[in-house]
Amino acid sequence: MVRKNREIHSWCSTYFIRFLSLASILAPQTYNTVRPIIEASAKAAAQSCSGGTDGHTCGTNWFANGWDGNYGLGEQMAALEVMQNLVAPYRHPPYTAADGASSYGDGAAGSAATDNSGAKLKLDNGDKAGAAIITCIIGISIVLLGCYLVI
Repeated sequence: MVRKNREIHSWCSTYFIRFLSLASILAPQTYNTVRPIIEASAKAAAQSCSGGTDGHTCGTNWFANGWDGNYGLGEQMAALEVMQNLVAPYRHPPYTAADGASSYGDGAAGSAATDNSGAKLKLDNGDKAGAAIITCIIGISIVLLGCYLVI
């Protein structure tokens, strides 16, 4: 039985809805355009979550006015994402410098040198040879595994 991979469609709709919701928060002028899309998608997702043996398995096709027979984690997550984005406008928007953000820039950050390395490692030739052998074994194993997968 060949089963086509529907996962990509579910994850794409999940990210698309999330980013639409974030756009309506970060750019309030898009709210009146984006909100009807999110509400219609949430209604369609709720209708698609009516199948399976448990009666609440979500499908891929939200235009089907019911469960389309497809199921999986991606479908469930896509429906959950669109539902939770219905409440996104009620969350506090990201903080700005004017209303409570506390981070500040420091151009000199990370430029001070501190010596916290402790004692220096003393590696002799035997240690270096052992490291080279282990590196070769791992490298050859990766190449052989790649050849095995290709063949």
